[in-house]
Amino acid sequence: MAGDAGDPRSAQLRLPPKATSPARARRFVAETLAEWGVEDGRDDALLVVSELVTNALLHARTPMVVTLVDAGAESIVMCVSDGSRQPPQERHFSLESGTGRGLRLLQSIAIEWGVDDDEHGKTVWCRIRLGDAAYAEFDIDAVEAL
Repeated sequence: MAGDAGDPRSAQLRLPPKATSPARARRFVAETLAEWGVEDGRDDALLVVSELVTNALLHARTPMVVTLVDAGAESIVMCVSDGSRQPPQERHFSLESGTGRGLRLLQSIAIEWGVDDDEHGKTVWCRIRLGDAAYAEFDIDAVEAL
């Protein structure tokens, strides 16, 4: 899946802190993966970008940047950078609540994830499995426990 010169393919989108940003991020990811010829694992990538951008919108309230990198080995790295240095925090809400499950979803879907901070804010990144292996290690019990 690497680019012609051996460098990984990448794409980037800058977003304002507006309610329309999660939808724009999903469209960007869907169009980029389609351009790269990726179909399997696409839904996971769309769910994750939606969660990450929504969290940045709600908690950082700053402009953000979504970056996709073709990581080879049937995976992509997705990053959402914002202007807040506050790290993501797992929240605990009632079972009836419609919020507070973003990090658990990220942990369930991503192969690995983390947070890097710098003088401008932070970047939440994750690696997502694509291709036929996208659902090989999916743990339905972990999702049902959400």
